[in-house]
Formats: sequence, structure tokens, C-alpha cells
Amino acid sequence: SRNIERALIDSIKIRFEKQSLLNELQLQKLEADRANLAKSKFLAAASHDLRQPLHALGLYLDTMNTVLNTEQQRQLAKKMSVAVNALNDLFQRLLDISKLDAGIVEPDVVDFAISELFGRLEIRFSPLVNAKGLDIAFKHNNEALFSDPLLLEIILDNLISNSIRYTDSGGVSVSATVSNKQVLIEVDDTGCGIPEEEQKNIFTEFYQLHNPERDRTKGLGLGLSIVNRLCQLLGYKLRLDSKLGKGTKFQLFVPMGNVEAIRGQAMTAPPSGWELDGAKIIVIDDEAEIREAMHQLLTNWGCHSVCVDSIDEAKSVVKSGTVPDLIIADYRLRESQTGVDAIRSLIGVLKKAVPGILITGDTAPERLQEAARSGFKLLHKPVNAGQLRMVVNHLLARSRQTVSP
Repeated sequence: SRNIERALIDSIKIRFEKQSLLNELQLQKLEADRANLAKSKFLAAASHDLRQPLHALGLYLDTMNTVLNTEQQRQLAKKMSVAVNALNDLFQRLLDISKLDAGIVEPDVVDFAISELFGRLEIRFSPLVNAKGLDIAFKHNNEALFSDPLLLEIILDNLISNSIRYTDSGGVSVSATVSNKQVLIEVDDTGCGIPEEEQKNIFTEFYQLHNPERDRTKGLGLGLSIVNRLCQLLGYKLRLDSKLGKGTKFQLFVPMGNVEAIRGQAMTAPPSGWELDGAKIIVIDDEAEIREAMHQLLTNWGCHSVCVDSIDEAKSVVKSGTVPDLIIADYRLRESQTGVDAIRSLIGVLKKAVPGILITGDTAPERLQEAARSGFKLLHKPVNAGQLRMVVNHLLARSRQTVSP
């Protein structure tokens, strides 16, 4: 009876110890979740606040380039552009991660020829490898692919960039071959290679080999993380074969496309043909610097712009007789209002459809989802002048075609 009593007491003790451990784990998980949420909110807020002045700086810089007179001024502006572009690249990589986390990236899978994809990549990377004294070769038999062309290009862009970065002699080979009704795409380099114990870590955000000093010229440590997430999104197998001192090979298996479908595709040109001279644009942003920068930029393009800081002020402008051809609104406005609210309010006053552009520096997943659902064109700060002009021209031209008899 004493043995049974002891066994029962021990059993009860073990049960309570297990319950205590379970409770402690649950508390630790809650704390970890709170910390992760706080980190996400902090990063989203910091990203937004940092993007605001950078967005204004980029717009001012593009405007300034049109009035420079001397070669010395142009060289200084060029150096400023390099610094701004470096920050833009960092924010774009962070945005790519945020968009994947938010689940707003939806593949648009179509049939297309690999020659088009490889052709664009060759044009982009040839100057880089030539500058390093390397060789690059693109080999294919004009295979057809069934994939999202943009997402696949981002994957290969990051893989090739990574290969060039870690290759000092020899070169990079990008090839495609048919294997079991799939197209095997390989990116092979003669670089330094990756130690076996580090090969799993390279797909982690901000993880870099041979860059303890965080030299920006050696990348940001986000490219392979984006590759891994996009491969998971598309359902592709990604293999890595690397030997220290001998090079690295990435293998990607992509579904084959339908050659006949590619031949039957009709080539349609994007809408064009409307000059920006005289276009009436309302800009809504609660940051004075951005309103001023946007006004100067749009004026240089020949537009008639009205830049206001609130929805009420924008309504007053419309009610006074201004009928905009386009509305550009910052996504985050004062008093918890959004750019979506602003554009829809003006459309309600005008009682007619007007194209709208949302510009946001927010990377919080829920904000990205809300903006994407609005149906308006979404741009992310910092927006460069070339990108903005292309979108403005496209929307105005499409709007003009819609109202034409």
C-alpha cells in the first residue's frame, strides 16, 4: 500500500509539473507573439516615417536635375542620386518581404517564351559582369514556360545578382533544359561557394556571408529570402549545390508552357498618346514638403496641379469648379482617414469616375491588404519621377480612351 501511495503521489506531482510547464510555455508564446506584433508595428511605423522625407527628397532631386547648368552640379546630383537609389533599394526589398507576409502577392500564371525572359536579364546583367571582368552566358532552346513572368524574373534576378556578387573570376551561366515535362533552370557560378553548415541560413532575412561589416555594396541579405518565399508561393522546387572555393549552382524547376498558346497570343500595345500638358491633377497629402515637391514636379511636366492637405480642402476645390483628370492621395491622412476615403469622396462629389493613385510608405500587412482591395493604383514610397510619370500617363490615356466616342 505504501508503494502504491508513493506511486500515486509521484504521478500527481508529474502531472502538476507538466501542467506548470505547459502554462509557462503558453505564457512564453504569448510574450513572443506580443513582442513580434510590437516589432512589426514598430517596423511599419519606422518604415512609413522614413519613407516620407525620402519620397520628398527623390521628387526634389528629379526636379533639380532639370535646372542644373554646370558639369560639376550634374556630378554632385549624380552622387546624390546614387545615395537615394541605395535607400530606395533597401526599402523596396523590405516592401517585397512585407507584401509576401501580407499575402497580397497573387501569381498571374501564363504561357510565355523563355527567350523573352532571358533576353531582358542578359541586357540587365551584361554591363555588371563586364565591369567585374567576368563572363555571362544564357543558354536555352526557346522553351515555353507556364509561370508568372514577373515573379519568375524577380527570382532569377536575385539568383543572378547573388552569383555575380560572390564571383571574382570566371563567370555565371544561366541555362534552361527540359526535364520530365518541366523546365530546369540553372544559375551556375564559379564563385567562392557556400560552406555546407551555412547553406540553410542563407535563405534567412538579412543573413550574409563574408560581410560582417554590413557593406552595402555587398547586398542587403534579403534577395535569397525573397527567392525562397516566391518559390514557395509558386510551388517550385529550389535546389542548392555548392562547394567551398568552387562555386554555387541553384536549380529551379518550372512547369512547361504551351508553344501553340504563345504563337496565338495577340500582341496588344498599352494605351498611350496623351501628353501631360494641361492635365488637371489634385494631390492630397498632409506633409507640406511632399505637397511642394509634387507641385514642382507636376508643373515641370506641364500639369495643372492643386495640392491640398485634407479631404475637406480637396472637396472645396472640386466644388469651386475644378474637375480633375486624376487624383493622387497619400494613403495615411490625418484623423485616421485614408487616401481611399479621399478618392472615393471626391468621386462622390464629382459623380463621375476619375482614376486614382494611392501612395503609401506603410508596410504593415493589414494596411497593404486594405490598399490593394481598394482597386486604385498603389505605389510605394519613395516613388521615383520616372515611375510616377509612367503610371500617370497610363491612367490618363486609359481614361481618355474610355470616354472617347
